[in-house]
This record gives sequence, C-alpha cells and structure tokens, in this order.
Amino acid sequence: MDGERPWLAALKVNLAVALCDRKAPLRYRSGELLVPR
Repeated sequence: MDGERPWLAALKVNLAVALCDRKAPLRYRSGELLVPR
C-alpha cells in the first residue's frame, strides 16, 4: 500500500471487515472501526 492515501487504505480495511462480519454492518458504517472511541 505504498503511496496510497491513509484514509483510502482505512476504507479498504473497513470494507473488508464489514464484508467478513455482516452481523454488525451498522457498527462499521457508523465509523467505529475508523474512529475508535
């Protein structure tokens, strides 16, 4: 992922996790994974 924007890489990871775990899609859409509280 060299030269790739950090936020773009984060979105890819976010999407991958959401696809793997369809039981909690709202969790990832809300940005919990991207912005942990």
